[in-house]
Amino acid sequence: MIRQTNDIQEVVPLIERWCRGNRADDFGFHTSAHVAQADVVTNMRTLGDQSALFVDGDPATGCLFMFVVPNYLNDNLNVAMVKYWYSINAHSGPKLFKAATEWAKEQKAAHIVVCASHMMPQNHDAIADYCIATGMLPFETSFIKEIP
Repeated sequence: MIRQTNDIQEVVPLIERWCRGNRADDFGFHTSAHVAQADVVTNMRTLGDQSALFVDGDPATGCLFMFVVPNYLNDNLNVAMVKYWYSINAHSGPKLFKAATEWAKEQKAAHIVVCASHMMPQNHDAIADYCIATGMLPFETSFIKEIP
């Protein structure tokens, strides 16, 4: 069952699991469950009703954090940004995305942007495949390099 929550503690085990399984070191930086948790809390406080944390399961088997902001390409449109999307089973991810999409519509978002990170290659590929299957279009390509 998908639900919206303000309790970050519900997803801490997922955040910790994500941090243990990612490849951030391959890109020259280290991830911390504490920092990721604090980032969600800060965003929720700053953005208020323009942000939402969705959870699947009890205990949580998936989570998705989304926020709505003005589109930087067109001030007349809002865009929903997926910042964190992680699930440990194949069924949780699509259900979370559908719930988040409905919430984004209620917030008057005209578009949804999803970034899939190569820090979790198995999640990256699943997210990219899902997005394309649901009619989303590739929009940007980003690169990272550690500055010596």
